[in-house]
Amino acid sequence: MACCALAISTRLRARVPSSLPDTEKLSNGQYKVDHFTGKAKVEERIRELRRQGRFESAVFVRPAFYWQNIAGGYLKPIKQDDGSYAYLFPVDPARTPVAGLDITDFGPIVAKIMLDPKQYDGRDINIASETLTFAQMAEIMAEGASRPAARAACMHVGRAANRAGMHRSIDPRACAVSGKRVIAKEISEDDARRAGVSQELIDMYKWFRDRGLYNGEPIDPLCKQFHPQMKDFRTFLRSNDDWRELFA
Repeated sequence: MACCALAISTRLRARVPSSLPDTEKLSNGQYKVDHFTGKAKVEERIRELRRQGRFESAVFVRPAFYWQNIAGGYLKPIKQDDGSYAYLFPVDPARTPVAGLDITDFGPIVAKIMLDPKQYDGRDINIASETLTFAQMAEIMAEGASRPAARAACMHVGRAANRAGMHRSIDPRACAVSGKRVIAKEISEDDARRAGVSQELIDMYKWFRDRGLYNGEPIDPLCKQFHPQMKDFRTFLRSNDDWRELFA
């Protein structure tokens, strides 16, 4: 645990490391997600050092699944024969809830915690803006997959119709897709491996499906208190047009 030794040698009084649940320990070895378990083991060691009085306080921040992962990150949609775009998962995407976060919202929350870490000593703080299934993420991406200008015009027409009392027949989002269809599909674990998905990621998706990212724990309400402007998935997509190139 080189990071712990370094923290002691530099006489840090407070520690605010990132952490995640120990998937292997909590599942009795069923799910081996190294980048979760590795962080959890560091947390365990820091808690031990905290009990020994090596630090005045230790707060553990747990970042969620970053929205950037599915909007231009390592997850890429595959164009299907029918013209739709599919995200492929080795689990049922409609039954796999994931707490998510815009990576740029993580720093402002951690900064607030670091202003007074002793107040939150010993806490695990689950940092996310909302929880969605992968299927819901795909649906939201479909809403905004058209060109921004065309989508804005459509929204304007929809809102005007609603103001005219036609809200029962016209939803401002109904014409936002402009021919794009984004879906999330389940594939077998064998097919996922053949596509280059590691066993660690397969286990991570199964952990999400069975336990949720935080093992059933909720998002910490401190998130919205510390950073009221943090973005849900739909707001994140609206604030960043680069992801639309995935469906060009």
